[in-house]
Amino acid sequence: MTENVRDAARSGYFQDRTWLTQVDAVFAELYFEVRDDWHAGRRDEVPRAWAIALQAEDAKAMTGLGNFMLAMNAHINRDFPHVLAEVGLTAADGTNHRRDHNAYNQRLDSLYAPVFAEEAARFDPRFDDIDLSTLEETAAGVIMRGCREGVWRHAEGLALAKTAAARRLVERQIEAYAATQALLMRAMFESSRAGNVKRDAWCAEHHR
Repeated sequence: MTENVRDAARSGYFQDRTWLTQVDAVFAELYFEVRDDWHAGRRDEVPRAWAIALQAEDAKAMTGLGNFMLAMNAHINRDFPHVLAEVGLTAADGTNHRRDHNAYNQRLDSLYAPVFAEEAARFDPRFDDIDLSTLEETAAGVIMRGCREGVWRHAEGLALAKTAAARRLVERQIEAYAATQALLMRAMFESSRAGNVKRDAWCAEHHR
């Protein structure tokens, strides 16, 4: 996905390439900071949605798809509003960046099938066991559009907050929403013991 954003920016796909690449850089930095905090034992620095995802990952509690969903939820529903608010929702001339935010939805649509296939080939052969032909990718696109719409609304809330108390309220809403989604996913995509044995055997054979 990061490579796709890079290629889109280079091709002139976005109205404001500088803004999009700044968003991408801050987004990636936040992702690595969270994972560094978790693995360094700074658990109190890790947002709740990320803690749920990383704890499940360490415990091998989830299917490959479950790990993917938990991480995407934390990265998008929790992190992304903060990234957008930090980089800015409008340009210096007042141009709203909403157009570029929405424009990327179409490129995302082309990534679901290859991402799912690569995940299944590299990490967990059960990753793409749900095969609904193109309906699978269509459903993923609809869900992601909904998430990205919510992300923009939350980012607007952060940007428009006029007091520290108002901003804290929006931040709590973001944290609560992402954590609630994480708990739902944690229950839906839990891996069985037999499934873990199968996945471990796959990893041993393909990745030593």
